Amino acid sequence: MAKKNVKETGEAFSARYTKEQLIRSDKYRNQRDLLMALLDDKNVYSATEAEKIMNQFMKGRVKVC
Repeated sequence: MAKKNVKETGEAFSARYTKEQLIRSDKYRNQRDLLMALLDDKNVYSATEAEKIMNQFMKGRVKVC
């Protein structure tokens, strides 16, 4: 069986990180509190997924009581 190229399959390898690893990274130094609140301890996330979750939260509407 021949190996398929990443371009052929359309899939790329993306590294997965735990919540703790993302929080400790320098890249997310300014968003640590947000990551603590939004991410689940039991799941792993790619950097793209974590950014998507943060962006969705930041663009959300505020509920008025």
